[in-house]
Amino acid sequence: MEYIMNLREKVGRAPIISGAAGAIIINENNEILLQQRSDDGTWGNPGGGIELGESLEECLFRETKEETGLIVKNAELFKVYSGECMHVVYPNCDEVYYINAIYIVRDYEGEISIDDGESLQLKFFSLNQIPKPLSKCFSIVLDDLKEYLK
Repeated sequence: MEYIMNLREKVGRAPIISGAAGAIIINENNEILLQQRSDDGTWGNPGGGIELGESLEECLFRETKEETGLIVKNAELFKVYSGECMHVVYPNCDEVYYINAIYIVRDYEGEISIDDGESLQLKFFSLNQIPKPLSKCFSIVLDDLKEYLK
């Protein structure tokens, strides 16, 4: 977040490109962990922007821990998303085009906790009971995930 905040000081609200990593955390019941964002109320997967010098995997581990309290032990790259489907305009009018690496996480430990200020709720859902509204970016991932988990 520090990198993006420094960049925003220079470019203001203009569109930027940012690398990101996100987790699809799947429990033993084949349910996925979703996060309800505090800024817009939408549901999606935990994840966030990469910091300078960080690998995508390091970003995944850090963001997952910050947003969920869970420690990722092992992750499998699922898919990389980019383009208009990863274009986000935040409520504060910051605009980002993400290059988003999404990982499947089945091997994790810890207890779910919310203490980052970015989340209203964290909860596991079955694929046939996904809450609304979904974030634009996650809705694209969800379509691919349903195919993958068939």
